[in-house]
Amino acid sequence: MFEERRFYVRSDLTHSAEERRIGQNDPTSPNYNADLRPIAAYTTMSARIGTFVGPADVALFVDNLTDAHPDLAASNRSALTGVKRYIWTDATLRPRTVGLFVSYRY
Repeated sequence: MFEERRFYVRSDLTHSAEERRIGQNDPTSPNYNADLRPIAAYTTMSARIGTFVGPADVALFVDNLTDAHPDLAASNRSALTGVKRYIWTDATLRPRTVGLFVSYRY
């Protein structure tokens, strides 16, 4: 049964170092915002294992295996100058995702 099947395994590892202090993160900048900090270093990993069934490719995958969720675009804003800024927005990575991938070639 398994002699006739072709299997494959793939993984990707990505590391991002800590962001340099520039602009609002730099204490020497006139635009410095003490509430903000540079993006911390983080690592993500994805993995996939699959096989070919005739013209179909079937694979089980996991994206963001480390479930990293760094603050990538944290910012706080206020329309009033000098007023404490309580409105925060942020962006991060997609959470760990597990799924099944199926592709059929004809």
